[in-house]
Amino acid sequence: MTPHDLHDLAGTANTSAAAARTRRRLDAQRILNAMVTAPAYVRNGRMGVLAANQLGQAVFTPLFTTAQRPVKIARFVF
Repeated sequence: MTPHDLHDLAGTANTSAAAARTRRRLDAQRILNAMVTAPAYVRNGRMGVLAANQLGQAVFTPLFTTAQRPVKIARFVF
């Protein structure tokens, strides 16, 4: 096996991991978008908002005015 083969193999592994993350992100966004009667969001352990539905973005409008992602909700809530 040549170094080029190893590089191709590693690239394939990274691509599938990235595709899985993208798929999970899109699935989470679809679930959030289906919740039309309540504000909803998904956050990580550092209180960063990873995704939100339309009402969730409306409730936390000041957070979504910046381009920084993930949006940090800790200062807003406390």
